[in-house]
Amino acid sequence: MKILDIEKIREADRFTIENETISSIDLMERAGKNCTKWIRKKLNKEQDIFIFVGPGNNGGDGLVIARLLAEKKYRVTVVMLLFTEHFSDDFTTNLNRLEEQNIAQLVKVRRKEDIPVIDKGSLIIDAIFGSGLNRAVSSIAKPKDVTMIYVGILPKVIDPRFFPSISISYKLYCLDESSS
Repeated sequence: MKILDIEKIREADRFTIENETISSIDLMERAGKNCTKWIRKKLNKEQDIFIFVGPGNNGGDGLVIARLLAEKKYRVTVVMLLFTEHFSDDFTTNLNRLEEQNIAQLVKVRRKEDIPVIDKGSLIIDAIFGSGLNRAVSSIAKPKDVTMIYVGILPKVIDPRFFPSISISYKLYCLDESSS
């Protein structure tokens, strides 16, 4: 499998938006549908799902996935990390869509103590950082006996310093299968 660097991924997004005449929000929706389809094949509706989202477009991807899973009656909790008050436009659009439907629990985290308890057997989806990440992040402890899916773009290189204490079960890149 070929892993593209950040600039190539951004270039691919720009190319798709310009040449398929699709908006970034619609591209995000399409990618989210493909991710959701894959996730639904891997888990059952009895698992609690925690989707950690950051304020950018990777967080917007997570919000699309949250909405689509919740529409299918999965138990979804969105954990919104508020380390800034600046959100991408597509993130805001997807947050509004999710809130309008009122089908998933939304937990706003400003401090470590705000993070909800995650039980054994739960699924964690990391949609926090995407191509905008340009520095190491502080360690995030992953509870034992949970499945973790990283959705999105890895930082410039696959470097464990970016995710020092996280064991990732799957890396899922939300690509559009219809264009391949």
